[in-house]
Amino acid sequence: MIYFFRFRDCVDWCRKEYFSSTAHRVEFFPVEWRSSLKLDGDIVDAITPYSVLSIRHLLNSSAMDILYYTSPLYGGEVRAGLQRELNRLYCKFINRHPDWKGKVSVLAHSLGCVIVYDIVTGWMGPDTRPPSPTTQEIAADGLQFTIENMFCLGSPLSVFLALRTRTPSNRVDVMPPGLCRRFYNIFHWSDPVAYRMEPLLVRGYRKIDPVRILPYGGVDGQQIEAPPVTLGNGESPMPTSDNDERETESPTETPNRSVERGWSFWGLVRAGWNTREVDTTDVNPIGPDEELEQRLDYVLRAGGMGRNYLYTVRAHTAYWNNYDVAYFVLTRLFPNLET
Repeated sequence: MIYFFRFRDCVDWCRKEYFSSTAHRVEFFPVEWRSSLKLDGDIVDAITPYSVLSIRHLLNSSAMDILYYTSPLYGGEVRAGLQRELNRLYCKFINRHPDWKGKVSVLAHSLGCVIVYDIVTGWMGPDTRPPSPTTQEIAADGLQFTIENMFCLGSPLSVFLALRTRTPSNRVDVMPPGLCRRFYNIFHWSDPVAYRMEPLLVRGYRKIDPVRILPYGGVDGQQIEAPPVTLGNGESPMPTSDNDERETESPTETPNRSVERGWSFWGLVRAGWNTREVDTTDVNPIGPDEELEQRLDYVLRAGGMGRNYLYTVRAHTAYWNNYDVAYFVLTRLFPNLET
């Protein structure tokens, strides 16, 4: 919950600092759904040793959620829990503001991106238990609102989708029109959990640099989406950053690329990437008919040359107090904002 307040404060500061005269207003609602679920009857807590409790509690509250969601026993309950809470908050807001004509966007982090995607697309997963009446009813209802913008922070969504099917038959299978109007996959270079989306749709995008998120304040008050840059070796270059004190709350050191790819929470999935040779014979990695209509991958700037694993771990939760992310989200929610 503390992350929510941090991000809301960052967005509010950006609005007052750069767009003080605007009448636009964004309202944030935290979606806390995990505590209401009793998935295993506290079995995990019972089998957790008393040694290094702080680390084990951290794993139980984060990594265990991934195990729960990929479990054929509990995946449906997790989806139902989040869907129920999203609809509850939306209905509560509409009841209080019946004349409201605004739009709803979703800001999801980590596994939350996967769960929201599965709720909207109707993916059920390999649940081996007979569905309960509550789960069936919730799955049939779906969300009671349309998602305008979906912001994914530190998202492993693409690797989940890649492991569900060997080769997606077409782009619509991965990004169905009903998912949202605009999709933003925002990640930090050092985040060990985040993956790119664009190469999943068009393999040639692995050689195209993701769009760099400029420092908050932008250029003339607006962010600039640079044209695709072709990379000769199939790797994305590390973005450089000026020595700006405004980013002191975020991990600015950038781990060595070989270390970053070699160690991660998803190390088993990424195994072998360091030794795979990349074909550099393609001058044009994507053809005119393959180019995406809208860019999906957006990367945060990084500075320094730190190689400490601590910064790699912190990178996964650094989005919430990052003013670059806050400014980016604000200017995407209201594209016509002017300084």
